[in-house]
Amino acid sequence: MDSLEKLIGMTTDLPAIPKLEDLIEFSEEGYIEYEVEGGHSFGLMLLDKKSVSVMRLFVSVGAKFPEHVHQKEKEWGIVFRGKIEFCCNDTGKKTILETGDSVEIPKGQNHSGIALEDTWMITVAVPRIEGYPTT
Repeated sequence: MDSLEKLIGMTTDLPAIPKLEDLIEFSEEGYIEYEVEGGHSFGLMLLDKKSVSVMRLFVSVGAKFPEHVHQKEKEWGIVFRGKIEFCCNDTGKKTILETGDSVEIPKGQNHSGIALEDTWMITVAVPRIEGYPTT
């Protein structure tokens, strides 16, 4: 079973969350598997334009996003299930984001994160982030 089939299976029985296949059309271009340590992370593009991108993102417990920065893009993350620790590496401030919480990441801000539980998020980037780290 490939990663996309696993991702679809993981969403089938979640209450109050629409099934992925009901939300978007699948394509090679719309599916992203992130390179993370300690777990897995998959993203599905809901909107992918040069001016803005919206992604549905799954991060498994223990997955660590390494420190990185987006020089041209502003980013937002909204947790709709789970718990993730977000770190602003410029200030060292750590924030625990849980269901219903969000974070705004200004362009040029170094940041990282680690999933404390299996976590589902919606991420928005303006403009679209070029060069997503993929496997």
